[in-house]
Amino acid sequence: MWEKKAFPVKIEFAVDDIVMANAAEELKSTTGFNWQGYQSAANYALQNKINYEQALAWSDKAVTMNTSFATLATKSALLKAVGKTDSADKVMNAAVAMGTEVEINLYAYQLLNDKQNDKAIAMFVLIHSAILKR
Repeated sequence: MWEKKAFPVKIEFAVDDIVMANAAEELKSTTGFNWQGYQSAANYALQNKINYEQALAWSDKAVTMNTSFATLATKSALLKAVGKTDSADKVMNAAVAMGTEVEINLYAYQLLNDKQNDKAIAMFVLIHSAILKR
């Protein structure tokens, strides 16, 4: 505002494009030498529903560097997002096989949220069985 005059100014940024370009550059530096950078970049793309093909490449790198529940779950979600449901299920089964009770429990609640009640119950039963075996 200037005295009694106001001039509207609209400033826009292509935030997702900026973040994805920044991630690609960061992964060329020392950040790219650990799995967390690739996992973080893939997760950003997944959460924002953008550039799934690049995200899958990053996810593959993260899994190669650190095969864990977290990296496999992200890869599974990306595969599902691009319509590769069978592959997504196989990857998620591998994730569940190595997941902790906490990770599987969180996954079960995510399934409930996605209205996949039968799968969620199966995960809760798996957790319960693991607890009983102790």
